[in-house]
Amino acid sequence: MSGEASKSWRSPDLRDVRSAFVAEVLAWAVMAAAVALPFVSLATTEPSEWWGWLAVALLLGGLFGLPIPIFVAANRSRYRALGLAPPLSLVPLLVAGSQYFGVWAVTPHTVVLYAGLVALTVGQFTGRRQAEHGRPRTWQRAAADRMWWVRTAVVAGQGVGLLAALGIRFRFGDGAAALVPLSMLFILAALLCVWCWLRFFRPFFEVCIEPLFRLMYRVKAKGTTRLPPFGPCLVIANHAFWFDPCILGMILSRPITPIMTERFFNIWFLRPLLKYVFRVIVVPETTLKRETPELEQAVAALDRGEVVVIFPEGYLRRKEEVPLRRFGQGVWRILHARPETPVVACWVEGGWGSKFSFRDGLPGAKSKPMDFRRTIDVVVSAAETVPAEVLADQMKTRIHLMNRVAGMRQELGLPPLPAFEVPHQGESHEESA
Repeated sequence: MSGEASKSWRSPDLRDVRSAFVAEVLAWAVMAAAVALPFVSLATTEPSEWWGWLAVALLLGGLFGLPIPIFVAANRSRYRALGLAPPLSLVPLLVAGSQYFGVWAVTPHTVVLYAGLVALTVGQFTGRRQAEHGRPRTWQRAAADRMWWVRTAVVAGQGVGLLAALGIRFRFGDGAAALVPLSMLFILAALLCVWCWLRFFRPFFEVCIEPLFRLMYRVKAKGTTRLPPFGPCLVIANHAFWFDPCILGMILSRPITPIMTERFFNIWFLRPLLKYVFRVIVVPETTLKRETPELEQAVAALDRGEVVVIFPEGYLRRKEEVPLRRFGQGVWRILHARPETPVVACWVEGGWGSKFSFRDGLPGAKSKPMDFRRTIDVVVSAAETVPAEVLADQMKTRIHLMNRVAGMRQELGLPPLPAFEVPHQGESHEESA
């Protein structure tokens, strides 16, 4: 395997596709084990009655499973939709375990419903991500690109489970019990649950906290929020309040790796999440730095194919009259080490004046009212690489990127900022319009 192919294989996006594919296979195995019981029993009934039950199962299963594809389609981040898999996977384990240990006398067919929802959720992700990748057809993509009848089978299984959940019981014979032992069902359900929680905890956490941010902020996104489906990408933006990274994470189509100061990283209850789940890149809060390990980590993250988010100004906006400060050298050093990286420029409007900005006091000050349904407008540019002749000079690169970010304001109907120019020798580099 070549170096580029090896990097592509280690890409977190492809890793997510593989994880979702494994989860879907496990979910189908759980469904196969559970659905065998009712269908074996149904096969002993009259054909007309069997087809009648199947029609009702398809109808109810389709209605019950409808919110899942709607959520996946409505959410800008296909990745975040995977956050539904961990809680859904708990139900098959609980039901199968209650049956196996005799704690709760329920039929195992409810397993089919929730395992089917897991398969539908992760299947939406694998199919779309493989299609977006645009690579030649492989066995993974062939398995991910389901035909319509396979989706229908999932919904049918959901319907059977729903009927059982509503109290409709099927007859069980010794043959069916011997064919698919409950122990096998319990083991498969346990594997599915453990796998989903280990691999999809981050999107689950994001799904849980997103309603809080939706309550605080009305986020309106414009532009191309669909990032390149695979491979490295550098996202740059202005920085007006604390939650700029969270806002970008909500609207961008891929999970992000933000670069942030150690102020938040050192908070005891946030540190495990930021370090092990979100894997943020930490910048030490020191005035003079002889070493910059955070830039090396950013380059390494791009080498792994991640989406790195950086605020090149270096810190939060401080003044009303200075909406954008001169970019630091860090962004140039990252791109100089990885010149082929596509860059996405964003402008976030509405953060200045928030409780968590420097306007009218320190961010988070008790005297400032809590944000509630505050409008945040975000515009995102298409991904473009920096021309080689610009990248050859660090100051030209910084000015070029500043103009790209500032130029996005006009997409929101905001007055344009004066064009930034390379300063003359002796001119202050600290502040700009």
